[in-house]
Amino acid sequence: MAKKITGIFILAVVFFTLLVLSSCNKNTFTTDPSDLLEFSTDTVQFDTIFTSIGSATNYFVVRNSNESKSIKIDRIFVAGESNTKYRLNIDGLSTNSIEDYELAPGDSLFIFVEVTIDPNQDEMIEEDSVIFVSN
Repeated sequence: MAKKITGIFILAVVFFTLLVLSSCNKNTFTTDPSDLLEFSTDTVQFDTIFTSIGSATNYFVVRNSNESKSIKIDRIFVAGESNTKYRLNIDGLSTNSIEDYELAPGDSLFIFVEVTIDPNQDEMIEEDSVIFVSN
């Protein structure tokens, strides 16, 4: 009886090992400068009028149009860094800077932008940029 259980155990271990090894799918990245990220818009604009301290949120979408290779985004960040009124939510992570983000083939990334304005202290127009470094 022990030999039968040992044989089944060995077969199960071999099967699961082969299953794990065959399911490993290594990402291949494009380094071709012509493989560009696509953006749903080039400007995120808030046309909200604040009479007291308030915030507004908008978003844009970034897409990898390459259907066979991932694009590695070296860095996404707000140009104003710590001196900005804007906050980002990148792929569910509340941050104004992220590094080494992998965007799978044909996949997209939502970036939410939030701004908080105090109309008594802040400028009427607050500008900043979101910078992408890749390929």
